[in-house]
Amino acid sequence: MIRLFVFLVLFITIPRIDSAYFVLPDFIYYGCFLGIVVSFILWGKGLKVCGLFLPFFLAIPISLLVNNVPSVFRAPLRAIAFLVIVAAVGPFIYNNLLIRFRKELFAYSLMMIRWVVLASFVGYLLRINIDVNVKGYRGFTYQPMLLGPMAGIAVLNYLYWIYTSTDKRAYLLNGIKLLVSFLVLILASSRSAIAACMLGIVFFIFTIYKGNLFRIMKVATIGLVLAVSTVSLWWPYTEKIREKMEYGNTKGSSTASRDALWTDRVNEFYHYPAFGVGFASYNLDLIEDMKFNKNSGVIEPGSSWLFLLSSMGLMGFFSCLIPLLYMLYRAFNRKKENIRNVFLGSILVLFMVHMFFEGYVVASGAYLCYFLWLFLSECYLCLINSNRLNYGVNTETGSLSL
Repeated sequence: MIRLFVFLVLFITIPRIDSAYFVLPDFIYYGCFLGIVVSFILWGKGLKVCGLFLPFFLAIPISLLVNNVPSVFRAPLRAIAFLVIVAAVGPFIYNNLLIRFRKELFAYSLMMIRWVVLASFVGYLLRINIDVNVKGYRGFTYQPMLLGPMAGIAVLNYLYWIYTSTDKRAYLLNGIKLLVSFLVLILASSRSAIAACMLGIVFFIFTIYKGNLFRIMKVATIGLVLAVSTVSLWWPYTEKIREKMEYGNTKGSSTASRDALWTDRVNEFYHYPAFGVGFASYNLDLIEDMKFNKNSGVIEPGSSWLFLLSSMGLMGFFSCLIPLLYMLYRAFNRKKENIRNVFLGSILVLFMVHMFFEGYVVASGAYLCYFLWLFLSECYLCLINSNRLNYGVNTETGSLSL
């Protein structure tokens, strides 16, 4: 039964990666997640609440109660939709069946991400989904801003496998897949995803070899030499990145496409610092960039962290940031034999950096929101509750192909 629900979620999240294949109405998408939650609560043994994230989820209704949010944003419905997703895949509530379901779903979702990234590279070679006017290759996703972080996650996954490889064949295959994933990361031309991935790699290496400066310098030197010696191979793939940099220079800012959104978020936070302007909404009297759908209320935050500050104030911001920093601390102080925790920490770094530039932390309909909270559930179980919970299923990330 658990495997059936896992495949159901994998199926319904495909349109969130690329809706070109088929489209599911929202009531089916959220209804499936709600049905999964109810089923596992009824069939499982007991139910526990994650105290680490409890303040964050309490901040959501508080931000709605203390603000008069314009009805166009449909904030209460968006809050319910977000809580349904988190209840199904996130760390908020759990029991024995939800734990097994999420761990298996995380392993298969990672596999799906790797498949999408590798298939996107093949698609590039075959000139599939090449959009000339778009600043970045989208591959088999709906936009480059999604393919970029997915490729970064794949890079970190293969880096972990390289470190744990036990034979030369596996080492070589994972090295090739890492290189391909990195090329896709460059092709997507998401500067935020590239920076986030590189910092994730730095975290991985520094944590593995902490206390051994010689090994850190050795790995850094080897990486630099490889990058310089292969520049002729990867430099042509940076064309779109260079175009973005040139566009930023003409506008006087490397983040010209987001500056107006960031200014609005800061302005909203300045006027409502404690509780924000309301979950998943803008204050229409304060914003200047009116980039939102006035019919559906769909908004473009521009940054997850700034959006937490503007929509839920310091209350929402710190109730989300503190748990993530705590899990990152636990990953950094891992036991030497638990290399997988370092892998989780590296992806956590990727998300925390990437969230500065993309606003998906509470965007329940976005694939990155779904995977982020599924990933945080895995982090909570492995980094915080690993000694108190019996997973009951072996879903080590290296057990699935590709």
